[in-house]
Amino acid sequence: PSKGPTLAPTVAPTKEPTESPTKAPTDVPTSTPSNGPTSCNEISSQDRQDRIISLLSNVSSAATPNFNSASPQDLALKWLIHNDVFVSCLDEESTSTIEQRYVLAVLYFSTSGGNWSDCSASETLTEETCGLKVSSLFSAYAQNGGTKAWLSPVSECEWGGVICNQDTMQVDQIEIESNNLVGTIPSELGALSDMRFLFLERGDLSGPIPEEIGNNLHNLMVLDLDFNKLSSTLPSSLFNLHNLVQLDLNNNFLSGTISPKLADLGLIFLQLQANRFTGTIPSQVATMTDLRLFQFENNSLVGEVTPNICQNLKTNIDGGRNSPPGNLEVLTADCAGSTPQEMEIVCTCCTNCFSD
Repeated sequence: PSKGPTLAPTVAPTKEPTESPTKAPTDVPTSTPSNGPTSCNEISSQDRQDRIISLLSNVSSAATPNFNSASPQDLALKWLIHNDVFVSCLDEESTSTIEQRYVLAVLYFSTSGGNWSDCSASETLTEETCGLKVSSLFSAYAQNGGTKAWLSPVSECEWGGVICNQDTMQVDQIEIESNNLVGTIPSELGALSDMRFLFLERGDLSGPIPEEIGNNLHNLMVLDLDFNKLSSTLPSSLFNLHNLVQLDLNNNFLSGTISPKLADLGLIFLQLQANRFTGTIPSQVATMTDLRLFQFENNSLVGEVTPNICQNLKTNIDGGRNSPPGNLEVLTADCAGSTPQEMEIVCTCCTNCFSD
C-alpha cells in the first residue's frame, strides 16, 4: 500500500538507555549435520559451495569462507552451505532465495539470535512454531507473516517477524520488537531492496546505523530503531529515503547535529528524543508540512523553534485552530522554564515542554 502508518508511534520515556557490553554472535546449533548435500543435479558439494560464495559476493564483501571464524557473516555462510536443506539445488529461481536467506541469517547472528526471547533456531534446525508476531497496520501481506523459528528448513518468508510480498516472495517487512536483540545492525540488510518496513526496536543494539540502509532501501517507508543503544551520527544516506514517512530513533545514543536535509523527506512521524544531538533545530523543518508528530526533547539542542514551524501546528498556543490549520499535532522540546534564559529551547508553541 502507498499509505503511511495509521497510528502514531508510542511516546518514549525521556531517560536515556544504559550502556552495556555487546555480546558476541551465537554459533550455529551444534547438533545439526556438518555436511551439505553431496550432489544436486550433478553438482558436487564443492561446486555448490563455490557457486554460493560467488553469488553472495554481490551481497556482502564479507561473504568469503572462514569457517573457523565467529563473525555473523561466516556463521551465516556456514549455515547456508552446510546446514540449510531448504535450498539444496542451485538454479536461476533459487538465486534471490539464497541471497535473502543469507541476509536474514546474518541479521540473526549479528543480533545474537540464539539468545532471542522467541523464534530462535532449534538445536536441530527443525521446523518449529514460535510466537513472534507482526503488526497488521503496515504491510498488506501481514496475514501471511511468518510463525516459524529462524533458520528453519522452510521458506524464510515463514520465519517469525518476517513478511514477504506474496507475488515476488521478497521481504516486505521485518518486525522484531522486545526480543532481546543484542549486537549490531548488519550492513547486509541493504540488500533487501524491496523492504518497506523495518522494526528492530526495544533491544540492545549498538553501533551505527549502516549507510547501506539509506543507500539501497529506497522503498523503505518506516524505520523504527528506538529504545536501543545505537551511537554515532545519523548517516547522510538516510536523506535519500524519499518514501520514508516514519522515523523512530528515540532513546539511543545518537549524536551530532540535525541536518537541514531532514526536510527533504516527506515524514509524518519523527522521533529523535532522548539522544545526544547538539546544535539547533533547522529552520527548514518548517517546510515539513506533512509532519504530525515531532519530538526532540532530552538532547543537548539549543536555540529556538521558529514561528514558521509553529504555523504548522493544527492548533495555536491558545487552543484555537491555526489559520489555515496545519497537520502538526505533537511538538515537544526542552523548553521548560519561565524565562528564555531558563529554557534550552525557546518554543512558544510546543505541546509539551521538558527539562533536560
